[in-house]
Amino acid sequence: MVNESQQAVNELPLGVSFVVFTFNSRKLIEDALVSVLAQKDAQHPIEILLVDNNSTDDTVAFVTEFLDTSGVDFRVLKQEKPGLFHSRVAGIAAAKYRYFVFVDDDNRLVGQWADAVCYLLENKASVGLIAAVNEARLGGEQPTWWESQKHSYAVGRPNEESGPVAGAFSAAWGAGLSGRTLLVRKLYEHVKFWLVGRTGSILLAGEDSELSYWARLSGYTIYQSELRLIHFIEARKLDEAYLLGLHKGFRIADTYLLQYRMVLTGVTPFWHRLNYAWWLWSKWLVAPLRKAFAEGEVERLDIITKKPTLGECFSFLFAWGKWSKVTREIKRTRKALKTIIAPPKAS
Repeated sequence: MVNESQQAVNELPLGVSFVVFTFNSRKLIEDALVSVLAQKDAQHPIEILLVDNNSTDDTVAFVTEFLDTSGVDFRVLKQEKPGLFHSRVAGIAAAKYRYFVFVDDDNRLVGQWADAVCYLLENKASVGLIAAVNEARLGGEQPTWWESQKHSYAVGRPNEESGPVAGAFSAAWGAGLSGRTLLVRKLYEHVKFWLVGRTGSILLAGEDSELSYWARLSGYTIYQSELRLIHFIEARKLDEAYLLGLHKGFRIADTYLLQYRMVLTGVTPFWHRLNYAWWLWSKWLVAPLRKAFAEGEVERLDIITKKPTLGECFSFLFAWGKWSKVTREIKRTRKALKTIIAPPKAS
């Protein structure tokens, strides 16, 4: 059987689709748009796709007026299904160029991205997704715990080393994620994604890591670049309650991502799950004692953000069959993808 991707590896014209996501972001989105428009003098063509996720303010009207005279090809897409994941699926489905860049409404790209993305992906056939380096611009006073917790807000480097990364936890963050349009489109079309990201006030996470793991399971690598963006953090997100909500979402996501890591590393599922279950219980049991002897706000917060609830401990332990099913589904889908996505040639 001839792989579809072998037939259509260059089916899309060379260029970059900048996919910008919005939900009631009239006050935030202008900086993001200005930074994308700065890419229009690139060697290769670009387009802007605004994916609106049920905004009730005048964001769409503002963006349309703002881009109308820009000289850049743009389209507005409506995604009624709530959640960033569904907006990303819609954006990738509509993208017309070979490569894409995800831009959240609170992001600002720094420097020339379009040429850099095209050059890297045209010259490194094994790279499927590119991770950026994210810097923060805080909309309020910096909390005392910021430096120890900024990774929770996708600020910093998702991977320490530059270049191709292949550790068990190696992945790219969704903010500033770039890569091959056809690869991600086929993954969205043929793979069951367990994690769908933040939806309204529900701070579920991990959809970017899940996409990264599927790219790796398809034979592609993640590349840690030096591309930079500024991530604006609103003041309302800089309080302890919001941070705890983020970590609750991380713990939920991590139980699913654990199954991918086992498949990627070849670790025996039973012992790995048993070890994770023990880790959860030990965190729950020891946290009160550690908290009592904690020195300062930073250490105290580091302890309670990592403490699972008793319900989460029991849930993981008694849902053993569910996690086995998820692992089997990942392995089955990985096998099926071999007839759909050709592994890249070494570069």
